Amino acid sequence: VLETPTHNYIDGVCEHCSDVAEARWGESLERLTSWGTYSEAISAAEAGRATYVKLNKDVTSVTEIHSGTFTLDVNGHVMRVSDYVLNIQGANVTITDSSDGPVGILHNDNFWHRAIMASNGATVYIEKVQVMGAGAVEVLESSNVTIASGTYSSTEHPTVENKSGTLTILGGTF
Repeated sequence: VLETPTHNYIDGVCEHCSDVAEARWGESLERLTSWGTYSEAISAAEAGRATYVKLNKDVTSVTEIHSGTFTLDVNGHVMRVSDYVLNIQGANVTITDSSDGPVGILHNDNFWHRAIMASNGATVYIEKVQVMGAGAVEVLESSNVTIASGTYSSTEHPTVENKSGTLTILGGTF
């Protein structure tokens, strides 16, 4: 029986198969020590083993975040799904983009969902990204969302909708 080796990422590339890691994570932008899947990175952040998650390539999976305090750096990549791109429930998440190139995009393709939803008392700070889709941001259930900068657009619903939380807009283009 042949065993498939697990990925062993060196500078983001698997030494066995040349796969590029979806994300890297660690204590800060300057101290990103782990590489792997986006799901592994979010799990590490939720468990408190990372305070900074940085995308290394585009993501097409729905992300539910239930705990943790961390920064999600889109890093010029596209997060595009037909559901909530980020469904943040009770966690404390900063969404940003540190890339020097094109700005990172969070894009939702589903009429019934928004790109970012904050609920269950989540605290979310958004800057330097482009958020678009049927609706950009939805605030629910005593959550606190601050939009500092970025570009926000919607094709169906209010671009930014505060249903039952706190929404602070410091800047951005809508």
